[in-house]
Amino acid sequence: MSELSDQFRQVRASLATEQALSEIDELLGFLEASEYLLIQLMVANGIWKGSVPAKPPGEGELEFGLVPYLVNNPPGTFTKFLSEHPVFRFVWNYVVEAALPSHIDQANANALFTAFGGSGLVGRDGTIFGIKTYEQLDPLWLFSALDYLYSKYVPGGKAPFNSPSNIQPISLQGHKKNQVTIAMMGDWGTGPYSDNPSVEVIQQISGLNPDYIVHLGDVYYAGTNSTYPPSHEEQDNFLNQWPTAQQQKPGTSFTMNSNHEMYSGAKGLYEVALKDSRFGAQKETTYFALQYGDLTIVALDSAYYSKAPMVMQGSIGDTSDPQPKWLSGLKLDPAKTIILTHHNPIEFDGSALTSYQGAALYSQVTQALGGDPLAWYWGHVHNGIVYKTPLVNGSKTLGRCMGHGAIPFGAATGLPTQWVDFFTATPNPVAGAPRVYNGFVLLTITSKGQVTEEFYEQSTNKVVYTNSY
Repeated sequence: MSELSDQFRQVRASLATEQALSEIDELLGFLEASEYLLIQLMVANGIWKGSVPAKPPGEGELEFGLVPYLVNNPPGTFTKFLSEHPVFRFVWNYVVEAALPSHIDQANANALFTAFGGSGLVGRDGTIFGIKTYEQLDPLWLFSALDYLYSKYVPGGKAPFNSPSNIQPISLQGHKKNQVTIAMMGDWGTGPYSDNPSVEVIQQISGLNPDYIVHLGDVYYAGTNSTYPPSHEEQDNFLNQWPTAQQQKPGTSFTMNSNHEMYSGAKGLYEVALKDSRFGAQKETTYFALQYGDLTIVALDSAYYSKAPMVMQGSIGDTSDPQPKWLSGLKLDPAKTIILTHHNPIEFDGSALTSYQGAALYSQVTQALGGDPLAWYWGHVHNGIVYKTPLVNGSKTLGRCMGHGAIPFGAATGLPTQWVDFFTATPNPVAGAPRVYNGFVLLTITSKGQVTEEFYEQSTNKVVYTNSY
């Protein structure tokens, strides 16, 4: 039997399990519900033509609303790749091509692309619904869905979770006496595009000469290695843009897992990014702890153990899994702990996270930690947001969204003042309407445990929001 035939046999067996069939059914329902959300957006903007289909059961995410249409009307680059890669084609055909119809016909698709093909439409959370690079209707997001299916159902498609038996907190050292500085940004791995926000942001960070830099995850479209399409993203869109070893001392850079890196089974993250000596301090793990004085920053992998369709909601795993056991074993004081995750523990507007499987991430982390952390920084939502305390659940945790590192986004319209102190909304005149500036945060931590956070925006050294705690 040839190697390819043997691989087909293994894939068929993987797809035929009861668990796989249940997951596939759930995914198809998720994508149908996502398309319905897009149709509702079209209706609300006077774009939809004809009768509106009935609301399907289940929950979706608007950013995947165009997938059913693209499955049935794929772009040429996508069909060319499938024609050249039979295993990818087999998985795609088996799971979605024959089983995922679209309610968006050609007339409605034309109306959609005409309406959103210019400046796009800004959603409530700042998401831009347009067809330009990295906007929500960009056809190349279809590769994310393809990679996601391949990583789930092709044996060996997912990297093993690296969990050494004894991960110790890393002691931080600043180049200034009695303080350390840490720059953080999320959703930054776009590579150069348009007005090059990723390049400008990392140049600004380097200009501030921080002691450490942390990326909260997301390399686009799918954080790929050489196997997954579009290939080499982890190298081209992340490592090649990161400060060199001469610009940023090796061992002072850190990066985290995310839903987009999980689309390619975290292969690019584990096999490319974490092999780079600049990230050597985290010892090829996707979770780690940083300590300065009696303050601890804990970075957790919220993507690997996610059970949500398309990894859209976070999880650090059950109590028997490595991360909760490790976090619990650190025996930290929650009041002196800052949590970092890629996924958001609350909804973008500050309300409780009540969608798929409830607010599991928040409860998982606080249970393992033994209480509410001092602060929590996350990405995933493409915006820069400072939430008021107490949070919706009554916690005095300082909540901060940092998902605006480089992805295009606009001024959000759905951030109520009762939940939000600040959000990024400065128009970007170079990129054009409706784009606003991308950005990052700089933390300065003193030996006495005081933290000062400074939010910066692309193209300016002016601090747009600051707070100390």
